[in-house]
Amino acid sequence: MGRYRGPHVEVLKCTTPMPEDRRTRFGFVRQDKGHQEIASRDWFESGGAVNFVGEWHTHPERHPTPSWVDRRSWRKQLRPFGVHHSRYSRDVL
Repeated sequence: MGRYRGPHVEVLKCTTPMPEDRRTRFGFVRQDKGHQEIASRDWFESGGAVNFVGEWHTHPERHPTPSWVDRRSWRKQLRPFGVHHSRYSRDVL
């Protein structure tokens, strides 16, 4: 959860894996409704100023490389702002 401030993203809070999520060494599927409940509460309590700003996770490898799922998520999150995801991929890694 966070705020968009021009070209910057201010990360304020994140959720951690919850009981109904699916976790493996090679993947994570956010399924627990608790994530949405937290996001909705934070959005409501902030008067709409705090929003979902993306997914963060680790890659357990010596030289992490973003997966196609990572790149798709970046495109989806940045598209409404007219920003091309490749501009930020170096900063995220």
